Amino acid sequence: RAHLALFPGYEIRIHHDEHLFSTNYGGALCGLARRGLVKLVHVPSRPGQGKCERMLHRLMPLWDPEVDYVFCRDVDSIPTWRDRRACEEFIASGCAVGVTGPRPT
Repeated sequence: RAHLALFPGYEIRIHHDEHLFSTNYGGALCGLARRGLVKLVHVPSRPGQGKCERMLHRLMPLWDPEVDYVFCRDVDSIPTWRDRRACEEFIASGCAVGVTGPRPT
């Protein structure tokens, strides 16, 4: 729910397969979706599809012509003000692709 405070006006989409409903997050995410706070997009898994391939579902918005920006996160990752600033910097950069990660020490 922290994304609502840090990213007002943004749409959060969670592309998921049938395994969502057997996780600790499934019930909470469905409740948020019913209230219009997140958008759940069901992507059925295929037989033999591995976990890593299923994780690529999160990139599907890249091919949606109505999507301006895609910022990928794990569903259990809590967004911070630093994340918001990184997104704003990326948008202002005009770049097509950006990657964030730990800062070098």
